[in-house]
Amino acid sequence: MIHSEIGSKNPEKIVIIMHGYGSNKDDMSYVAMDMVNKSQIIKDKVLFLSLDAPFSFEYDPSGNARQWFSLMSRDEDFVYQGLDKAYIILIEYINEMLQKYNLSYGDLFLSGFSQGAMLSLHTGIKIGKKLSGIVYFSGTLARKDDVLKNSIINQDICMIHGDKDDVLPFTYSKIAHKALIEAGWAADLHIIKDMPHTINDECIKIATKFIEKKI
Repeated sequence: MIHSEIGSKNPEKIVIIMHGYGSNKDDMSYVAMDMVNKSQIIKDKVLFLSLDAPFSFEYDPSGNARQWFSLMSRDEDFVYQGLDKAYIILIEYINEMLQKYNLSYGDLFLSGFSQGAMLSLHTGIKIGKKLSGIVYFSGTLARKDDVLKNSIINQDICMIHGDKDDVLPFTYSKIAHKALIEAGWAADLHIIKDMPHTINDECIKIATKFIEKKI
């Protein structure tokens, strides 16, 4: 997969960070750079891999915009099938990167915004391995019962969402958070006041602290 590398050249931890629908790796590269600049320990020990999603954006297939899965339908089964296809591609990439850097699943963070957050959560549920953690910005759980039915390993997740999000309302994250807690995950939910569908400096600070604690 096409990616940008930000951070340590000799990492002890890897963060795979994924953009939203109709974006590309450059957006989350800026987020990664902000975290690197805020923390010396992250700068020294963590490599961020900001990915381009594997599929061209369905509303602009000739441009640079990408998508992890189609949203031509918002039907739950349709979205879930799209997540599963992206998951298969992502797992192959994860294994390749862990082998390259001689690291384990326990050294891996998954992170993403919107669609990328959904895929991070979906992967954490299905992967069957304990990760370092998941940093989820403004996402949702594809199926409310998915975590209870399919989660083999309880992951640690930092969930961040703006209360003025009109693309994916923050209530989606509240529902997801409740489901994760009921399944036994260590899930913290941070609702950011007056924030729309974006990532601001407060989000970066919260995410940075979460990662620092697990290095």
